[in-house]
Amino acid sequence: MPRGKQVTPEMVSDVRKAKTRWPDMSNEEIGRYAGTSAATVGRILSGAYDRIASAVPSD
Repeated sequence: MPRGKQVTPEMVSDVRKAKTRWPDMSNEEIGRYAGTSAATVGRILSGAYDRIASAVPSD
């Protein structure tokens, strides 16, 4: 049984955009914005999901 939401390219994009717009925002706050957990935000920002992010075109 899945433990949480699946990380999508859109989620990765939302997290990165939020961190760029609001660099002082905590991972927990970014997680609420992007619809995920603070732990997942940390993994996204550390590059763990770079292969997923490449599926989304840059803005």
